[in-house]
Amino acid sequence: MKPALLALLAAAGLAHGATPQYTITDLGAIGDAAGDVFPSAINASGQVAGSTDYQGSASKHAARWSPEGGSPADLGVLGTDTNSQGYGINDAGTVAGSSGPLPVLAPVGGAMASLGTLADTNKIEFLPGDNQAKALDINNLGQVVGVSNEMGNTEQAFYWTKAAGMAALKPLAGGHRPKVAAINDSGLAVGVSKGTALPDGNSHAVLWGADKTKEPADLGALPTLAAYSESTAINNPGQVVGYCSFVTSSTEHFVAFLWQNDGAGMRPVATFPAGIDSHATGINDAGQIIGYTSAGDETEPRLFLITDGQVTYLDELLPAGSGWTLHSATSINNAGQIVGRGTNPQDKAHGFLLTPYTPPPPTPTLTAAAPVMKITGAKKLTTTKPKLTIKGKATGQVTSVTYRLGSRPAKRAHGTAAWKFQAELKPGKNTLTVTAHGPGGDSAPARLTIIRKP
Repeated sequence: MKPALLALLAAAGLAHGATPQYTITDLGAIGDAAGDVFPSAINASGQVAGSTDYQGSASKHAARWSPEGGSPADLGVLGTDTNSQGYGINDAGTVAGSSGPLPVLAPVGGAMASLGTLADTNKIEFLPGDNQAKALDINNLGQVVGVSNEMGNTEQAFYWTKAAGMAALKPLAGGHRPKVAAINDSGLAVGVSKGTALPDGNSHAVLWGADKTKEPADLGALPTLAAYSESTAINNPGQVVGYCSFVTSSTEHFVAFLWQNDGAGMRPVATFPAGIDSHATGINDAGQIIGYTSAGDETEPRLFLITDGQVTYLDELLPAGSGWTLHSATSINNAGQIVGRGTNPQDKAHGFLLTPYTPPPPTPTLTAAAPVMKITGAKKLTTTKPKLTIKGKATGQVTSVTYRLGSRPAKRAHGTAAWKFQAELKPGKNTLTVTAHGPGGDSAPARLTIIRKP
């Protein structure tokens, strides 16, 4: 792993080889705790873009959440539109999304504004009524990618800048209407495109260059497995994730992939058990990958995090008794925060924000040393008195001091660190045994011999 990537992991509290735990924050709906929530992306500071039900489930509004969670900021709609959605967010907090049929940007402290459509530019051929569009991602330079002219499941990828406006992204040779998913801070964009050179009319994951021509590059597919591939995310170092699909015995299967420009190209993100499908949905600059696995259409997906090649399932990293069921993970930032959708403890479909922390090591259990007993004065005395006051000290952790005269039952002395008691002596030889007691055990007994003369 490169030193820069190790530094990113350390900054996120995820030192090489460490397994973090997570706190989970509920991303609620706009002014309605019962509304469904659809978070899509997270930026460096933990702001989240997405959409929520608005005034019931009849419409949705684009939203921006703060890292503290709770109810989000309502980004509103354009004009008389009733629906808007948020899809991407950059570090300035500007949300890319849609309002009605138009792609929009919603900056912090500013009004939502339309980017227009490719139909406005007359740069490609359109079908009647082909005028839908949405902005899907925005980088820190303000460059936007999205899809326009959504009609009968047909989409055309676009690239937008403030200076040049909107332009169609090119398909692979002989293909048409590619789809785009994400853009990084270098202007590299990823998605999927058909091409005449591809087998069986399939599509492949595509990387569009950062220059003005935005030429597409075919990222291929996993050898011997898949003819179809689609990229879903790209980080700033240029690593791309997505999934491939292949069919066996009339059943379609999926394999999550990682592509990087190292000569090896595309490879599976991890090795999962046989029969387990996998999709990769996000990657941060440290190369941490999120996604999900499933075992057939009826199986609830299980969300994973891959750090330095190690697969961890997110449900194993939640606080004990969180009450959450996680359904999807859509984005991860460089601090390792993950945003997605799940069912909260109140059985509501809300967004979640997972924030990693490394638990402190357990406090070691200290074994206390046994106390040390010392009797003041000589160890052998001669007296004519029937009673004597005996004093001494015990060091260490002391909870009590007891004494025994001969074979008589033990009695408790007064005090602990400094103790005393009055011994009742019989004529002749008297043997006193004094012991200190503490959490570390008993002291070695101290003994005193007293001769009582007539």
